[in-house]
Amino acid sequence: MTYLKQAKLGAPITAKQTAEILACVDELCAIGAGQNYTRNPNLCGTWRLVYTTEKEILFIVQNAGIVNTRADKIFQVLDLRDKRNHTVFNTISLMPKPEKWVEGMSPADVVFGAFYVVGSLRVQGPQRLKFSFDEAMLKLRDRSLWLPPFGRGWFDVVYMDELVRVTRDSRGDTSVFVRQGDVEENEFGGLSITSEIAMPLARLLGIEP
Repeated sequence: MTYLKQAKLGAPITAKQTAEILACVDELCAIGAGQNYTRNPNLCGTWRLVYTTEKEILFIVQNAGIVNTRADKIFQVLDLRDKRNHTVFNTISLMPKPEKWVEGMSPADVVFGAFYVVGSLRVQGPQRLKFSFDEAMLKLRDRSLWLPPFGRGWFDVVYMDELVRVTRDSRGDTSVFVRQGDVEENEFGGLSITSEIAMPLARLLGIEP
């Protein structure tokens, strides 16, 4: 986890740091080889992204200042409890830049917005999940921008334990997630999400938690 703290999600990061992280990922892949993760109930829940090579996410992290914000935590919620309808919910919370904070405010009070995508999942093997995003939205305090659905492909859960999940996808990107606490029953389009982000997202999206 030391490497991941230095990496800051992957942006900015040196070639040496990237090589060290990916070497650790290779070791975890070897440990996870042959495991059936897509049928493991521990896959469901809220996961926080701590490292990725995915260019779209890194672009948002690096360029959130365009809308006078900074990218904060990035979460992924996986729900495979329904035998027919499996869902994925990705969200990037956007916070004001430090100079925009007001003394005495809590993080929940100053959440400035969120970028999120919602999609469907289909199990394709013991480690592979096919995904297709159905909608995307950039929600700020004073405006919302619906974006056309984008993104489809697959990702392999190459390693997972009670704390960490590592994935590699159809474009060759690697992502590392850590489990984000207990999942609580706050409804976001049928998905469960942790209380840490449920309240600010509910206020932003106009959903009653």
